[in-house]
Amino acid sequence: MSLFNNDWKNFVEKGEKIISFSEIPAKFSIIYSFFASLFLTFFVFIFYIAELGKSFTNSSFIYLIIAVLFFAFLNYLRCKSFKYIITNKNIIEIHGLIMKSYIYVPYSKITDTRLHRNLFDLILKTGSVSISTAGGTTRNAASPYEIKFLHINNFMKINADIKKLIK
Repeated sequence: MSLFNNDWKNFVEKGEKIISFSEIPAKFSIIYSFFASLFLTFFVFIFYIAELGKSFTNSSFIYLIIAVLFFAFLNYLRCKSFKYIITNKNIIEIHGLIMKSYIYVPYSKITDTRLHRNLFDLILKTGSVSISTAGGTTRNAASPYEIKFLHINNFMKINADIKKLIK
């Protein structure tokens, strides 16, 4: 298996027709990763200064830059690991860098879809599609959806395709 889940074709059953393939676009991954890492690193350094009483020096600034780049790189890799496949039988989500997860949802289990856009989505013209299932397991109580197509370019088309397939 490769780092970016390029093995996704192995998880489509024989005889299944691929209707759509989506992933988080690079522009969203880069911008989101940078801002998320900058936010995290900022609070770490504020804690460092406040708790230890250290002043902000040139070496602290270098560590800050290294930390931002490191966290941005990790977030970018995490974003790029998400793949979404719509076939004529299932919806498949593949994600994970080290431990990969593969989620299959047959159309007979889908009860609803929802669209969502945050500030980054509006700026970058992306969006998310959440798919809820009948009797499906949840990832956590706050997120009862089985699969979320996160921050994809073609979110309106994906939502329309799924709605057609579940009717």
